[in-house]
Amino acid sequence: MSDNGNALEKSGAAADSNFSEGQAGATQPSCSQKSWIDFQLVDANGNPMANVRYQLQDTQGQTKEGTTDSDGCAGEDGIDPGNCSITFLGPDTSNSAGQTS
Repeated sequence: MSDNGNALEKSGAAADSNFSEGQAGATQPSCSQKSWIDFQLVDANGNPMANVRYQLQDTQGQTKEGTTDSDGCAGEDGIDPGNCSITFLGPDTSNSAGQTS
């Protein structure tokens, strides 16, 4: 990992800080907000896999593509809540590592 800290821990802490705990059994408003996902890609030895292209498909079939950063981390915001799939497309040979489209 880099000296910048663990990106997944940072994103989790940010999500936790925005978490609202309601009373047990209380009615909560329906969720109409978008969601997010963060992940880290590692090899069989647990080493981060940097600059690997991926394609994410959300529950509505929308796709987003990106590349893992130097720590093998990546993420997407603004996706529909629910399950998604991630396909790893191989190494990024361009200069756009860590960017999403």
